[in-house]
Amino acid sequence: NIKLPQENPPYIKMILLGASNVGKTCILHRYIDNSFQEYLITNGVDFKSKNNKIDGNNVNFQIWDTAGIERLRSITKAYYKNTSCAIIVFDLTNPESFETAISYFYEIYELNGFVPTIFLGNKCDDHQHRKEIDNIGKLAEFEKLYKTKYFEVSAKNNENIVEALNYVATGGFYQFIYDDEVLKIIDPSSNNNGNHF
Repeated sequence: NIKLPQENPPYIKMILLGASNVGKTCILHRYIDNSFQEYLITNGVDFKSKNNKIDGNNVNFQIWDTAGIERLRSITKAYYKNTSCAIIVFDLTNPESFETAISYFYEIYELNGFVPTIFLGNKCDDHQHRKEIDNIGKLAEFEKLYKTKYFEVSAKNNENIVEALNYVATGGFYQFIYDDEVLKIIDPSSNNNGNHF
């Protein structure tokens, strides 16, 4: 395992994507400070930081929370740059939000290439309003092709939030340190050929 200097932990960028009202900001608050508030709205882009320890390394994650409003999507794209991992959220009570999630995946893949990505089906606690999502099988296809991972979560009940985001944070950490330019700094003798996630 690579060990980074502990006195200046790196900042690693994560991005949170999805349609409006799927619970992106609620997920972020649950992960950062274990709180839950309904009806949180993000205007434009916001970010929060969280310190994690991954394989003995202190790491600062900047998690960028984006508005899911379609008219702001071109602004959101500007924040894809230098992203080490992506969290794409849809609402299990709203099948249309799944199609939007898929479009975000293709968008970030087109602009950034491969980054470790998880899909979160939020509101798994709402059994009364849960809807069948016709194309949900596409996530199994993505897992084979792109090594994505799917979690059903509930920001309200704190189900799978920490597990899911820690999973992708670990992938983002290794995506970051195996970047050619970063690796030259921490290990000048390295010769990186390929993805290590």
